[in-house]
Amino acid sequence: MHNRNSISEIYGFIKQEFNKVPQISELNNMGIREDKKSDFLTLYQDKQESLNQSVEQDTIREDLFFESPETHSLSIFLHQYSGNVFKSYNDLLFNNFTNNKLPTGTCFPFGKKIFITVNGKILPCERIGQQFFLGQLTGNSVDLDFEAIANRYNAWFKTIGKQCAQCYNIHSCMQCIFNIENLDRNPVCQGFMAREGFVQYVSDQMTYLEKNPGLYKKIMEELIIE
Repeated sequence: MHNRNSISEIYGFIKQEFNKVPQISELNNMGIREDKKSDFLTLYQDKQESLNQSVEQDTIREDLFFESPETHSLSIFLHQYSGNVFKSYNDLLFNNFTNNKLPTGTCFPFGKKIFITVNGKILPCERIGQQFFLGQLTGNSVDLDFEAIANRYNAWFKTIGKQCAQCYNIHSCMQCIFNIENLDRNPVCQGFMAREGFVQYVSDQMTYLEKNPGLYKKIMEELIIE
């Protein structure tokens, strides 16, 4: 998405031309050069705001389903807090809420995907700034220092960990550590929830579910969140 299109236009084109339901993402707002931030803000468009402005928003919300911001939020909430979702057999044997939680919702490096830039930098995914590269393709070899990678992650977790320990939503955190500004110095997590914020979050999910009771069954049967 950007300032020259909208959710309605993207959805309409993909649906009409290919009879498919698109996945729609906002521009990544991390790693923008200081001298380009004003240009970026001109290009950026908020997904929720664009959906709210669509005259067909009810139809689009129903068809996009998981792409709807409210449904996405509810899906994560139900998967984390309903007690009816088990990601592995271990979840049936152990109470995860008693286990220590790693700070943030950051993926383990190379656990899900890998991204290589045109310059040969190796990153854990395509959504983060290149300053966080973990290795490099050099000629005919791959330069990866796994101990150094582990040390970098541990240092980042230690930096943000004190905030996470005070966050009421730590068990359902989806915040990527690489999308936190000033990660190496005084980072402030935008996903942090104090008690009041968490209470409001739970209330919002329950209110949305009350208005859309059929979503529970659909989310539980059709969605897998990784």
